[in-house]
Amino acid sequence: MDKVRVLKNLRGRTAEELTTDELKLYLLLLVACGTTGEGEIGSVTIRAAMGESFCIIRLRHACRGLAARGLIGVNGDLPERLDEDFRLSYRVVAAGEEQDGK
Repeated sequence: MDKVRVLKNLRGRTAEELTTDELKLYLLLLVACGTTGEGEIGSVTIRAAMGESFCIIRLRHACRGLAARGLIGVNGDLPERLDEDFRLSYRVVAAGEEQDGK
């Protein structure tokens, strides 16, 4: 995955439509993903990057917004609370690329 190209496509296509939480989460997931666009990130890292006031409701909303725009796919369910220790398994989808199953 060419992350620079992904960012350029994002800037021109949807960055202005994203909420602050969605943009921050997308950038965090993009930085943390591997060359295939797939990755796992822990709740401690998410909280550290997004801020202590970041809660599970905001995480769910950001994930749903990014998924609705076809920018990420989330594997599995999110926990009930963000302070639970968990790992978010995801796939970043480059602009113009289709998610699996679509």
